[in-house]
Order: sequence, then C-alpha cells, then structure tokens
Amino acid sequence: MPTLQIDLLGEREEILRTLQDSLSGRLISTHATSASELQSSVQIQRFPKAQECLSHWKSLISRESLDTQRVLFLISPNEFAAQDAHQLNLWRVAVDEASQTQSLSLQIIRGNWEGGVLGALCQNAGYAFAVALQAALSSLNAQKQTENLKQDLEQYLEQANLRPIPKTLYNYACEKCSDPECEHALFGFLSSGKKS
Repeated sequence: MPTLQIDLLGEREEILRTLQDSLSGRLISTHATSASELQSSVQIQRFPKAQECLSHWKSLISRESLDTQRVLFLISPNEFAAQDAHQLNLWRVAVDEASQTQSLSLQIIRGNWEGGVLGALCQNAGYAFAVALQAALSSLNAQKQTENLKQDLEQYLEQANLRPIPKTLYNYACEKCSDPECEHALFGFLSSGKKS
C-alpha cells in the first residue's frame, strides 16, 4: 500500500497523462539512490473527466487505508479554464464531501499548458509534487526512526536484566515529607534501634 497517493484530477486526459509521466520521471531521477523504495511508497493516478471518473474516485476514497497520505492535484490549465469550469467545480464539490470523513489535501494547480512539459502548468505541478514528496519522506523517516528506537529499547531491556524495585511494607503518606519534626521519621529512627 503506498504511503503517498497523488491523484491528478482534471478534464484533459492528454495533459493528465503527460503530468503523470513527468512526475513519475522526477521521482526516479531525483531520488535515484532509493528509487525502488520510493516507487513502492508513492503512487500517482490520474482521473480525467469528472462525469466518468467521479464515482470510481469516491469508491477508492471510501476504502482508503488510514496510513496513506492522499494529495489531490486539481489541474486547471489557463487555456481551458472557461471550458472546464463546470467539471472542475464537480471535482471540488466531491473533494469537499470526501473531506468530511477523510484527511485530504487539495492543491489547485494552475498555469499555461503551452510548452507542455516545459510549461508553467507542469512546473507548478512539479513544485507541488516536490513539497508533497518531502512531507511524505519526512513522515516515513520519522516512522522508521520510531521503529528503530523501539527495537533498541526492547534490546536494552532484554540485556539489562532489570529487577523490579521492592516496595516497602507500609506506604505512609508522609514518606516524602522533608520536615525534620515529622513524627514518622522520628519514630522510624527510634524503632530501628540505631544510636548516634
């Protein structure tokens, strides 16, 4: 199950496919040393055409694992903003409804599609992806550190051979009293039979 799920929401299939390929390529090239681990932890899906994919997307959201962080990129190219306004609004309404029960992060990615992969829309998506990836990596590293600390503590406790601290026969409420005039301390000293 992926730790980070990126959903590309929008109306233009070719734009979403290009963005998905671009972001997947950045994932591999930027983090080449741990690419296989990252690829298994990060998944990028595209959902074009709100009227066709909306019900499928809602069913995925309802079955989601709690340990998966889902970030939604609503792709809004400037060239098609007027044409896609109604469909993009459908996505927004669906995200608002899903946010009532799920923890979702919606980022609206705007920019000119002109220029394709080198255009502003693709670059803006890349910036947003880098931020989401950094947050997921930080969370994953913190989780690994916590697991390592837990293992270290368990090993220490196994090796330390610690004995439980014996309890006193009587627990007086005044045992923590530092008053030299305390009767408990006085009579405890006298009853022990010690002489100064």
